[in-house]
Amino acid sequence: MFDECRQFCDDWLTKLPNSTLLKCIRAESMTDYFIGKEKDGIRLVEREALEFFTGVVVHPERRC
Repeated sequence: MFDECRQFCDDWLTKLPNSTLLKCIRAESMTDYFIGKEKDGIRLVEREALEFFTGVVVHPERRC
């Protein structure tokens, strides 16, 4: 299901590149997918999702 969601969002983001809602759904999906994953004992973080949420936090108008 993760791959389908990511592909759906990626396809639509080519048509609506400024859609915060699509970017949020994509980031949430990626975050959910990576929860609990580790490599060599180190927890993995999905960088795109981290960058999206970090960017939203500093811009109050994008938090809605």
